[in-house]
Amino acid sequence: MGTPPHNIAPSNKLQQGDKITSTEIMKKRSGKYMLISSCLLSLGIYYYVKTTKYSDYRRRYEGVLKDIERQKAKFEKWKADNL
Repeated sequence: MGTPPHNIAPSNKLQQGDKITSTEIMKKRSGKYMLISSCLLSLGIYYYVKTTKYSDYRRRYEGVLKDIERQKAKFEKWKADNL
């Protein structure tokens, strides 16, 4: 049982004179396409999350600025009423 003899090539390796079939080429290409598409999908998700997070941050920041302006106006009104 042990390991096969070293002079016998595994059946999945190409030997000299063997022809590459179109299915083997498609398997190699489909792997490359899958890798490229998964990388592009990952980049798209990263970009979407980053832009969404940034836009949420901007909206929150604008809300804080509006709140500060409201507090200033309320304080100025209170100051004017107490004089």
